[in-house]
Amino acid sequence: MQPIRNMSFSLGTWLGLSVRVHWLVPLLLVGILLRLVVAFPERLTTGLGLMAIYLSALVLHICAHALALLYWRLSPTLAFIDPLGGLVRSEERIPGRMPAGLSTWVALAGPLFHLNLALLAGILLWVLNLPEGGTVLALPWNPFRPPLFETLQSPLVGLLEGWFWIHWVLALLNLFLVGVPSDAGDVLAAWMAPHTGVAEANKIAARTGIWMALLLLIASVADNSIVVLLLALFVVERCWTVLSEESGEGMAESVWEPEEVRLSWWQRRQLAKQQQNLALAQKQQREDEARMDHLLEKIHALGKSSLTRDELEFLRERADRYKNRMA
Repeated sequence: MQPIRNMSFSLGTWLGLSVRVHWLVPLLLVGILLRLVVAFPERLTTGLGLMAIYLSALVLHICAHALALLYWRLSPTLAFIDPLGGLVRSEERIPGRMPAGLSTWVALAGPLFHLNLALLAGILLWVLNLPEGGTVLALPWNPFRPPLFETLQSPLVGLLEGWFWIHWVLALLNLFLVGVPSDAGDVLAAWMAPHTGVAEANKIAARTGIWMALLLLIASVADNSIVVLLLALFVVERCWTVLSEESGEGMAESVWEPEEVRLSWWQRRQLAKQQQNLALAQKQQREDEARMDHLLEKIHALGKSSLTRDELEFLRERADRYKNRMA
């Protein structure tokens, strides 16, 4: 059994990149949407905007990892999107089989990108709002308090605060949640692998992640937050995945076992069109060969003068095609 596959679904293969999504991502979005409809109907538009920002942040997190791999001329082949952002792997992207510094650079590309985007949103908020009496401390720094539940001055300011808060929280989680499945856990495994081996390094990162999950559980009780509780359970599930693997490779290796490649609807359409064109070309070739055999038999029996104008034109066309192939 492969827990990563049982807890995720495929979005197909895009430009050679196989994309999988953890089931907790759509479940979180559905739960947040229902809460907006029931408890905050007057802020539904802003809430939907924040959900769109969150989804875009997850995609940008994946893109940052992929660009870091491409910078070092490594082709990304698998993307796994989860509530913390996710990861991107190439067939060479296995901790311990690349220099630790390179693995660190690829892992930190995601949270550093979030920090830059949060900084950009903070600057825009300062230009739009803070000079009128606010300070930098007025930005939504508290990771347990999303701006949706604060007093919003305008939809634009609310969305900018949401942009800042989402990217700020994703950066914090991936930098300070040391252990599986955060990017800091990848860094830990990369630096431990040369000393302990890949399997043991991933297990160490998983054990550290369980301690981080316990801290999240405490925070969820203290703050009465279901979202933090779900995040803690997600961390436990990812850590258990690594620890339950017999090889201990967990995410680094198990995802590379052969699986059925799911094509997108556009790729399926293009493939069906190519197969249809190939079948038509093969059918036409068989018909042309059968007609050629018939005409050759007719010439042998009655002479070339017995051919019609259309038959002569067909023979001439076939002869020209054969010359082009020989050339």
